[in-house]
Amino acid sequence: MTSRNRLGSLVAIDGASRLTLGLLGVEDAIALLVSIVGADRIANEPDAARELTRLCGYLPLALRIAAERVSAHQSFSLADTVDELADQNRLDLLVSDDDENAAVRAIFSWSYHALKPEPARAFRLVGLHPGAEFSGAAAAALLGVPLAQARRLLDSLAGMHLLEDAGRDRYPPT
Repeated sequence: MTSRNRLGSLVAIDGASRLTLGLLGVEDAIALLVSIVGADRIANEPDAARELTRLCGYLPLALRIAAERVSAHQSFSLADTVDELADQNRLDLLVSDDDENAAVRAIFSWSYHALKPEPARAFRLVGLHPGAEFSGAAAAALLGVPLAQARRLLDSLAGMHLLEDAGRDRYPPT
């Protein structure tokens, strides 16, 4: 069974095992591009391939959509796609031509709309944080709530995989 949620009750009550899949590593992301676009095109533009994986956030769905776009249009170079993603709202471009449900925006939207009001507000506000990562205390100040409440909200967002727990009390913005 897969889910965007942690499904803690299945683990606690039913004895299920949790397997959390993180973002792709750089090499795995490149391998995914190779499988869709082809090794020659990736070998001809290795820097653009690495930048494309970064701009797609190492997310498999985003990478697949971007790679399909490159693959379907032989006149598009990887560098063209990178420039397009860097210049425009990436969520507007990472859409499959034939299925709007296979769009990065749609997937994030479903997760966001499943949130209760308080975690949704927290998600919006922590997304404004300009740094590479933030602490629970920084989130508490940003949200205007006590530290314990901020940590519960951050844990809720991490449980839905809308936020990463990057270590003890450290969170990178999404």
